[in-house]
Amino acid sequence: METYPLEKRMLADTLGLFGSGRDASALTQSPDQGLLLIEGWLNALRGDGPTSAISAELAELRTHLRSERPDQDRIRQLLMNLAGHTDRITKDPAVDPQTGSQLKQLVDSLRNLGSQF
Repeated sequence: METYPLEKRMLADTLGLFGSGRDASALTQSPDQGLLLIEGWLNALRGDGPTSAISAELAELRTHLRSERPDQDRIRQLLMNLAGHTDRITKDPAVDPQTGSQLKQLVDSLRNLGSQF
């Protein structure tokens, strides 16, 4: 998978917000930050066929986060699905080692965030 500058920036921004991956309270306390991240990722992944499943789940997650009564179970499931998709990308031989390491951090962060719902 070739990584583009916007994707790399989104990855860095996302990891910066998640921190070490152990504490996702910044997102659970401020859904607006999560919505901004989702919008950024949707823009970064636009038109990329292999990531269409990720884009679809991000769009659904955005809808739930905007809802007056978000479905907590579905949000948890979507975060875990996103972690699974991302984990599969880390195994792609075309992913450079540094990006692979960052994606693994993202997988851990998504799973941790999902467990908080």
